[in-house]
Amino acid sequence: MSLAYAIVLVNDELMKNQARDTIQEAQKAADQKFEKIAMDNRLTRVTRNPEPHTMSHDELRKAMPHATLDGLTGLYFTADIS
Repeated sequence: MSLAYAIVLVNDELMKNQARDTIQEAQKAADQKFEKIAMDNRLTRVTRNPEPHTMSHDELRKAMPHATLDGLTGLYFTADIS
């Protein structure tokens, strides 16, 4: 089993005002990435962890040192792919 991750950047205002819908849309984007990884590696099962981790500014800065992150929240999704 392999662990895959996806970082999805979302608008801060959307997270404050429509958190549930924003997280659901971000999850869809992460799921698409996980499915593509599975298909590219001829694997058949993707088991995602249900709750994303909301990344701190320091975590985002480490992951994306050259990106402009003003007004963005990072959601960190993980999945087991086998």
